[in-house]
Amino acid sequence: SKPRIVYIHGDGVTCWRWGWVERVHAELSRAGYPTHFELMPDSVEARAQYWLPFLHEHVRAAEHDVLLGWSCGAVAAMRYAQTQRVRGLVLVAPYYTDLGLEQVRRSGFVSESWDWARIRAHAAQIAIFHSDADPYISQAELKELAAALQVQPCGLPGAGHFSEQSEFPELIAHVIGTYS
Repeated sequence: SKPRIVYIHGDGVTCWRWGWVERVHAELSRAGYPTHFELMPDSVEARAQYWLPFLHEHVRAAEHDVLLGWSCGAVAAMRYAQTQRVRGLVLVAPYYTDLGLEQVRRSGFVSESWDWARIRAHAAQIAIFHSDADPYISQAELKELAAALQVQPCGLPGAGHFSEQSEFPELIAHVIGTYS
């Protein structure tokens, strides 16, 4: 059966409905996927102490779910998969260090070391979408993360931090092709 797609937005957000996210939600719903697209608590600061319990207790993300995370949401998805089994991870503009940003340091998502083997063991499928022109995430960081997760990332030239697009056909095709 088709897994539920759980979207986890990035930080600094007051509404989950924007650009490609709305399009992906509509297309996946139309294709028969159950979805959970909702504003996270503490959506601007995006702190792990609120997000991880919310995913566990409210969303009840589990082994039948695919976590679709963008930016800080991708980091949250990886951190969640470090302790919980999920069907898969779809990571858009992910990172794993504090990027030299105080806001990321305060989030609490990157303050502890990563257990890449456990994340890989807890998520049967992992995909990474990244850009060669991301203003926040270096290509070196992306390569290190992809190697740690043992994933061949899908690069989209000129996509920046994936905050301007209204379409994301590559992501829709990946989800339908992988989880049909």
